[in-house]
Amino acid sequence: MIYNWQNDAAQGLDISSSRMQGQDADIASGLSNCITKDGQQTATANLPMGGFRHTNVANAQYPTEYATVSQVQSAGLTLLGGSAGSATFPSLEISTSSGLTLSTISGGNTAPIKFGDGTGWKLPFQIATGANAGNTFATISDLGSLSLDGNASLNSTGSTSPSLILNANGYSPSMRSNSGNATIQFLNSAGSLVTLSIDNTGNVVANGVVSGSNITGSSDERLKEDWRPMARDFLERMAGVLHGTFSWKKDRIRSAGVGAASLREVFPEAVHEDAEGMLSVAYGHAALVTVLELIPCVLRLLEEHGETP
Repeated sequence: MIYNWQNDAAQGLDISSSRMQGQDADIASGLSNCITKDGQQTATANLPMGGFRHTNVANAQYPTEYATVSQVQSAGLTLLGGSAGSATFPSLEISTSSGLTLSTISGGNTAPIKFGDGTGWKLPFQIATGANAGNTFATISDLGSLSLDGNASLNSTGSTSPSLILNANGYSPSMRSNSGNATIQFLNSAGSLVTLSIDNTGNVVANGVVSGSNITGSSDERLKEDWRPMARDFLERMAGVLHGTFSWKKDRIRSAGVGAASLREVFPEAVHEDAEGMLSVAYGHAALVTVLELIPCVLRLLEEHGETP
């Protein structure tokens, strides 16, 4: 305040209009800079809070008002260690008639994005800025298809292998990468059996029957070198290879074939060992080479008996 009335009285000064006018003007100036609790005064600049909060506030009702933490959590977001509410969840709806609409749905624990009408309506995603601005890099249709103009990447979090699940009416086989043995694996619908795996060098292992009307292998002579004849005792040693019919341990199904370990002692080029030490046999290679080795013997026998092939 400009004047102190107690000091004026001690000095024998009378109350005067000039001194009163200045004093009242100073008080009025101070009051005009205050924000009143009944809302008569409004702020004219940003208000620094000095690290303090507005407390015991009501929920916002209009876009120009700030929301309380509880109001944001009730809309489905988690803040300050609290939990999201379950009464209503935001739903984003896109249509050609109303454009982009954000609304709420009751109950449940999902917040859907809605678009289309099931007739093939498409939602494209485009690059915003840069040299390729405007180019579409992904498109989702309301019939359930996803089209990507580029590479799709599924990245693991921690030790979990990323999986691609193909779900159709409850049948949901999946595909995943296995960094432990550097393979791509296909699993059955229950996720309990690896039905097919492909390693980093192109080797394929199937846990079942592989069939086709004309399955071939690369065999052009221009791809090969260092030819060597089979050993003279090859046929004699092949006669000692473990062979016959047997039952698979996993399902007791009967089959026919040879013992891979036994064959490897005679014909190692026809036996493959994978990263886990399991052996497999190139049956076509082994059979064809053995037959070709037998043909001269058969022809000689026919000739000795005066028969023609």
